[in-house]
Amino acid sequence: MSYCRKALRVNLTNGKIDVEDIPERILLDYIGGRGINMKRLYEDVPPGVDPLSPENVLYFGVGPLTGTLFPGSGRLNISAKSPLTGILGDSNAGGFFGPELKFAGFDQLIIEGKAPGPSYLYVQDGKAEIRDARHLQGLDVFATQEQIIKELRDSRVQVACIGPAAENGVRFSGVFCNLVRAAARTGMGAVMASKNLKAVAVRGTGSLAPKSVAHFAQLLAELDETITQHVEYQPRMMLGTTRLVHALNEAGCLATRHFQTGRFEAAEEVSGEALAEKYRKKGKGCFACTIPCSRFFEVTDGPHKGLKSEGPEFEGLAGFSSRVGVSDLGAALKAVDLCNRYGMDVISASECISFAMELYQRGILHRDEVDGLDLSWGNSDAVLLLLEKIARREGFGDVLADGVGKAADRIGRGSSKYAMHVKGLEIFQADPRG
Repeated sequence: MSYCRKALRVNLTNGKIDVEDIPERILLDYIGGRGINMKRLYEDVPPGVDPLSPENVLYFGVGPLTGTLFPGSGRLNISAKSPLTGILGDSNAGGFFGPELKFAGFDQLIIEGKAPGPSYLYVQDGKAEIRDARHLQGLDVFATQEQIIKELRDSRVQVACIGPAAENGVRFSGVFCNLVRAAARTGMGAVMASKNLKAVAVRGTGSLAPKSVAHFAQLLAELDETITQHVEYQPRMMLGTTRLVHALNEAGCLATRHFQTGRFEAAEEVSGEALAEKYRKKGKGCFACTIPCSRFFEVTDGPHKGLKSEGPEFEGLAGFSSRVGVSDLGAALKAVDLCNRYGMDVISASECISFAMELYQRGILHRDEVDGLDLSWGNSDAVLLLLEKIARREGFGDVLADGVGKAADRIGRGSSKYAMHVKGLEIFQADPRG
């Protein structure tokens, strides 16, 4: 196993930092970052703990393959009790943060308590320190990562951070790495913000080696050959998950206008194929991945001309196109960009907005109740404005910032019938009936 067998426990309340051994039996019985995180969460956080209190514990965990050259081994799990559901909270992100944590000597970070003021954690080669982050308050995800890298004078530092949405208490805010790599589900950003922790920066110079280098190298060669010769390899590399817009639409299960139908008449205009043809600049991959399925894009026309970023994945693209009835690809990309910068989950955010649009369509919500916005299907300007309001908890955005389940409770009038969630967590973009 390529484990470090070490955990870093940080108590933000008193500033105490300890390095702990992780028993090999635990690593074998609870495989992967999610496994060891769930083991700790179950033992450390008793029933009845408020997810946004100092008694909740936040975990960063990586698995036995993370940091090796095994395909797709750049993953990271972030876990805690969820402020959205009140039960298990967990989210997963790719990129380069997970491997860097391994190179720094740790399989897991355990973050307890609450810092007395805005802080960030800097982990470097087996040690760590808590630093002041007052100068980072209010900065978006992109600016925060840029500032920390500049401050540490090391372009190879990996940063996981929260944005203004988490600082403002949005319950579906996430933790973001490499600008757009989002551990965004279940509100882990809100938990991190409740601890006065703006970011975790990691730098490691260690290395990992399998027990049998020759056997591992042979396995990698066989896997790479199998993957690259697969019929799906080229389309997956070019389109990634965005090819699901077209595929699910053809299958009749592309969530459209808040699940009122499974087909979107403008699907081809906002599909992964359209994105690749119009705006894709070049491909991008996560650590050690054989299928570099992401891409850098630039919007070259329309009102959002000049927008440049990486991504998006299927969930964000479909969430801000078919789910809200928007047929403008540039507007959908802008909505995803706002979520990335503010640090919000694209699935939860698009569900909350499409939920409000259906209530508006059915006359349950009226224009004077939604800050004068016209929430008709396809109104991309209203979608973008509402995202800003949610991130800042302004006006009607404050109603939606706690998630669709709690929003339905506040609105009442039978609106819970239209809230698409399971135990408080908004459901994804594919219609389950399909």
